[in-house]
Order: sequence, then structure tokens, then C-alpha cells
Amino acid sequence: MTGKSREHCPSWLRSRSACASYSIAQPSAGGPLFASKCAACHGEHLEGGAGPAFTGPTLNTLAKNTKLTVGEMFTLIAQQMPLNELASLTHDQYVSTNSPTVVRPLK
Repeated sequence: MTGKSREHCPSWLRSRSACASYSIAQPSAGGPLFASKCAACHGEHLEGGAGPAFTGPTLNTLAKNTKLTVGEMFTLIAQQMPLNELASLTHDQYVSTNSPTVVRPLK
């Protein structure tokens, strides 16, 4: 697992194989891209704004109400975001901006 680490994975994902999908480099790559393409609606620290928050109770409610899997949520985002440029990023860019640790470099 070169370049990948479970300790960089959020605790709620550590027991699942999903952590293997995320690399240590993704927050660095995804942070600036998130800031330029997503933060205007979802907040610099994922706190929400014009778009939903992707942290805390709001994320939990969104997950319960939509019942989307991680893969389904990724597909939804890749097809419908950014709102003013639908499906305009590459697959790798969507993966980087959706890394669970992407908000850390923005603080």
C-alpha cells in the first residue's frame, strides 16, 4: 500500500476497505481544487452555505435521508457538480475533492 495510510483515514472509514482508495497526497491535491470549485457553495471547511454542509449533523442527516452509498454519492457529485460547470472535472479531480481529509489543508 505505497503512499496510502489508514491513519490518515477518518475513524468511521478505518474498519472498511474504503481507506485503501485514498492516498496521503489527495488532501494536498484536492484542497486547492475544492477551494476554487466547491467552497463557494459548501464552505471553506465543509460547513455549508448555498450548498449543504458535508460535516457533522448535516452530513448525518443527508446520509440518512438520501440512503446513498459512497459510490452513489460520488457519481452524483461527478455528474452534477460544480453547479455552474456540471461534470467539468476529471475523475481524479473528483476523487481528490471528495477525499474525507480534503478540508485539512484549507484551515
